[in-house]
Formats: sequence, structure tokens, C-alpha cells
Amino acid sequence: MAARNLAMQKRFCTSYYNYCDVPLNKAYPTPAQRRVPTNPQAATGSKLDCGTRVITQDNGQATSLVGVFVDAGAVYEPRGKEGVSDFVNKMFFRSNLQSSDFHLYKAMQHAGANYWTNQVGKRYIAAKVEVRRDTVGPTLEKLVESAFIPRFATHEMALEREVMENAAATRNHDPRKAALNQFVNTAFAGSALANDDECPAQMVDVLTHTDLVNWWSSYFTPDRIILAGVNVSQEELKAAYNASEWSSANTADHPSHSGTLPVGSFPADCYVGGNDAQIQRRTVNFSNSQFYDDIFVCYGRKGHGTSSAKDVAAQLVAAYSVGGPIGEGIGMEGLVKSFPSDAVVGGLVRCRPENAHSAVAALAKTVNSVGSLTGAALEAAKKTAAVAILSSVNSREGLLDFLVNNSTSSGVGLTVPAVVQAIAEVSEADLKKLHEVMQSSPATYTAYGDISTLPAAASL
Repeated sequence: MAARNLAMQKRFCTSYYNYCDVPLNKAYPTPAQRRVPTNPQAATGSKLDCGTRVITQDNGQATSLVGVFVDAGAVYEPRGKEGVSDFVNKMFFRSNLQSSDFHLYKAMQHAGANYWTNQVGKRYIAAKVEVRRDTVGPTLEKLVESAFIPRFATHEMALEREVMENAAATRNHDPRKAALNQFVNTAFAGSALANDDECPAQMVDVLTHTDLVNWWSSYFTPDRIILAGVNVSQEELKAAYNASEWSSANTADHPSHSGTLPVGSFPADCYVGGNDAQIQRRTVNFSNSQFYDDIFVCYGRKGHGTSSAKDVAAQLVAAYSVGGPIGEGIGMEGLVKSFPSDAVVGGLVRCRPENAHSAVAALAKTVNSVGSLTGAALEAAKKTAAVAILSSVNSREGLLDFLVNNSTSSGVGLTVPAVVQAIAEVSEADLKKLHEVMQSSPATYTAYGDISTLPAAASL
């Protein structure tokens, strides 16, 4: 009886549902059996005949992270369609034209995989899966199925609307995150770079099935797709691509296709700066916590963008020269928000209302004097910037996002070693050049909290 039940279970798992056939009770193959390189490999890129790019960096570890990135993020959303890319992204792991979301969940569970979606740099919407290296093939097949033969069922869209409404209601409960979003939106106001990478609350019930289908039909083309992986080789990822029959999946028309949208280009030279102070007296609801009296202030100016390793390095050094304590209980942190041809460089300070005036004045003074950084202060900022970039790519997801965000039309663009080397070579002249760019445009000055004690923008 036990043997019969086991046979039925096996048939149920591998035939009826076509799950990823991963024997989790089997000994994990040795590095030699998995042909894992002894030494970490540099990032490599290639382009398939259909135009899809493949980017990998094999560090020789046992767990792989693979992602499907589509150049279809929030920066392409036209007015009146804000949030459509986020909605499409969140529908990736709902049911598709081949299987249900339960089927997908059980397939990934059977493979011991972890999967999720997110937007990267407001430019790419991504579906990612973290899994044992020897099961990249079958799990990628499920990932591709979810992204490239979607169903956008109306009843499942209704379920996702509830999730997005709850997320919108709690979005500003983290004041630091709210302040950073406000800072970027003000710096690039009036352009698509100011679009939120999450669906705005007012658009949750406005976007329709047709909007999602049109977005998918317009942007999910082979030349806008990047298949990227960490701890997997080019050969392994291409073999998984071929096994999943992706070459037909990512070019097939959606059966409900009802027209397409004009495909937008990435916005450039959008920095405008400006002031935006939002009064948020959160102590009304949280009267027993002093935390909610704190003010979060951001101040910055236009940067170079991410056109070269040298420009990226100069911005990082400038930003990390801003950080540090400026008084009792007050600290600054540097920040850079970069896009291919535009950026804002500055800092954020969190302070109490009674310290706000002096703290904000100190922040603005530090940002406006990055061009005078010399000697030991410059070397300290370079070391901090190098540590920061290495820390940001210490995780598999951080490295994967960095490779995709800095990719080119032919494959790999900026690499981590190139940026670290460029940081070491940043000179006083490089910072003076950046300082000239920063001072040539108006400042961005935003505050989130009780702003009654803040200094006027004109005085900074």
C-alpha cells in the first residue's frame, strides 16, 4: 500500500501538475559535479539573435539568483496611466494562460525556490527566483511562463487591488522613506523620473484590464528584455533559456491584445530642483512617542548621472563626504539618486524641531562645499564610498540589480571593480567639476515633518 501511494504521489507531482522534479532528499552534487568554477568569474554579457540580453556573474556559490528584467518601468508611464507598470509587475505570479497561481506556488515549493517581483531603478520591472544552482532550468521555465503568457484575470486583478490599496495606505508610515521619495519627486518634478515605482492610491481602481494588456503588448518585446543571473554561467542560463522555449514565449501576441501604446524612451535632463515642505504632525496619532516629532530634511543639487565610472565615483565620494554627526543626537547621511543622464546628489538629516534650523543649515553648507574637499577628508570620503558600494552588492540581489541597472544595449556596462577603481582615482579636480555642475542648477530642498522651525530655502 505504501509503495502504491508513493507511486501515485510521484505521478501526481511530476505528470499531472508538471512540477519541477527536484529530489530534495538526494545528496547535493559536489562543486566538481556541478562544474562550478573554483575562482569567481567576472561579469559577462551577450545578446541573443532575438535581441534579448544575457548578463551573468558567476561567483561559484551553491545558490543562484536569476531574474527576468523588462525595460518597462515607471519612467515610461504617460500621464493618466501612472502605476500601470507596477500593476503589471505585481500580476506576474498570479495565474497565467498555462497554469494557476497555486500550480506555480507548488512548483516553486517543490524546487525549494524563493520568488518575488519588484521594480529596479524605476526603469525595469523584474521577476526573480532564488534557487539551488542545479535547478535553475526548471524554475526559470516557471518564471518565464508567469511573465510572458499572463492572463490578467479580472477577479485576480480585484485581489491585487486590495493588496495595493493596503500598501498605499501605509506607504508614508516610514517617514525616512517618504522623505526620500518626496526628495526625488521634487528634484525631477514634471517629468517621468518623478513617477513613483508603486501604484498611486488614486490609480488603483482606475487602471483596467485593457491598460495592463496594452502595456504588456507594447513593452514585453525581446529587445527590452534582460535575462540576468548571479552564481550561474552564461552557458547554464542560455541552456535554461532554450529549455523553457522562451524564444516563442517572449514574442507571442497576447490573445486579448487590444492595441498598443507608443513605446517611450528613457527621459533625459529632467532635473528642475525646487522646494517642497510637507507638514506632517504625526503626534496627533502617536502622542506617546517622541520619534514622530522628528523632522526628515533632504537637500541636494544636480549631479552627472551614470554615464561613466568616473562620474559615478565622483558622485559617490561627494555624497559620502556629507555623512557624519553634526551635533548631539543629530546625524547626516549622504545620498545619490542616479539615472543614466541625470542625478541628484545631497544628504538627509533627521532632527528634532528645536535643532532643525542649525541642522539644516549645516547640511546645506556641507553639500554646497563638496568642491573644496581635499587631503585627509577626501581620502576618508573615498574609503567610505568604496565600502558603501561593496556593501550594496554584497547580497546576490544587490549585485544582480547593479549589473542590470548599469548594463548597455550590448550587455555588461559598469562593473563593481571598475567603480571601486574609479573611486580610488577621484581627484580634487573631479570634485570641483562636479561642484560646478551642482551649483549651475537650483537646489532641491524638501522636508517631512513639523516644518515650523525650518530655515527658509533662500537662506541656505
